[in-house]
Amino acid sequence: MKTSPRSLAEVAQEFHRIRAQKQGRRIRFPKELWQKVFDLTTTFSVDEIASALAISPQYLRKRLNTRPKITIGFAQAQVLNKSHSLIEVTIRQQEHPVTLRWTGRIKELPILIGRLFRGDFS
Repeated sequence: MKTSPRSLAEVAQEFHRIRAQKQGRRIRFPKELWQKVFDLTTTFSVDEIASALAISPQYLRKRLNTRPKITIGFAQAQVLNKSHSLIEVTIRQQEHPVTLRWTGRIKELPILIGRLFRGDFS
């Protein structure tokens, strides 16, 4: 979903509103507001966003680098025999606990991964 220029203005307005209500030396912006800022990076450059929010581009880049990483799953591969032609792959999805086990030839692994990302397994 594309973010509109109006959305950048709305986020900037929210930043300015929170600053105006400042109580104390340090302002804490809500995580939800930072998530909106992170979403804007798909449409706007860091410099454009930083300028609209009246923060330094370096600070915004630092925030972007420290945002939480999402782990969507875990994959483990194990060679089953000395000829290295058979492999067992186990993929565990953390969000909705599902384990997919597959045993087959190594050259078929890209096909399995393609099917997995297309959602052929349920």
